[in-house]
Amino acid sequence: SAEECPLFFTEIGGCCYLFSSEIDKTGTWEEARAECQTIGEDTDHIMDLAEVGTSSDCSGDVQLMEMISALGENVWLGASDAEVEGEWVWQKTGEQLSLSNNMWFYTDPNGGTNENCLLADVFSSYHNRAYLADTTCSDTYNFVCQIFRKF
Repeated sequence: SAEECPLFFTEIGGCCYLFSSEIDKTGTWEEARAECQTIGEDTDHIMDLAEVGTSSDCSGDVQLMEMISALGENVWLGASDAEVEGEWVWQKTGEQLSLSNNMWFYTDPNGGTNENCLLADVFSSYHNRAYLADTTCSDTYNFVCQIFRKF
């Protein structure tokens, strides 16, 4: 619940999220994941890059995407298709991200083996709305961490 989110975290749909801009951090997808996990260890939480559209208890997927849109910054989320091209998997929970999920930008995913990491991409040409897009993992962006549970 909201009162249990640590300092700098935002409660959305019953879960706690940390926007890396709050702590002035950016990174590649791998660096972002590692940073989320480290912050988790420092605060006694299991943390990773945020997930949307999974069967978790978090009910705020739409609100999370809207908040990313409002912030106007592209952020890494926790899915990748590096293991099997075209099979998008949330790395923390192992759940699949369906290609029919309506949060994908209409042309994405489209990068083949060059773009294996998931970005919530704010498209200025589409009313500054955030959509899911596949992106080169070595690019540097802000990111969103999610608390999955306490230790």
